[in-house]
Amino acid sequence: MLRRRRDLGDLRGRRPRQRGANAAQRDGKGVSHMIRLTINGEEQEFPNAIPLIEYVSSLGVNPKMIAIAYNGEVLRRDEWEEITLSEGDAVEVVRAVGGG
Repeated sequence: MLRRRRDLGDLRGRRPRQRGANAAQRDGKGVSHMIRLTINGEEQEFPNAIPLIEYVSSLGVNPKMIAIAYNGEVLRRDEWEEITLSEGDAVEVVRAVGGG
């Protein structure tokens, strides 16, 4: 039994659009290289492993005003440069708030 091809109409020959700034980077075989991290309890996808210090920098906050827990362990600031976030890691970013 032969199956009919679906009528693709205007879509034939077009490449699918990438979705958002963090769209999956693909190799020539269509394999995704996205990694999943849990940031402040929410799962997020990134195009590849990212140094923690680079992630902190992307937040646009004063690093002296935050604390970071990496996979359940609070890190000293001098440890931030040693860590590269990869698949399955969990990060909690806590901002210091002044008050009185």
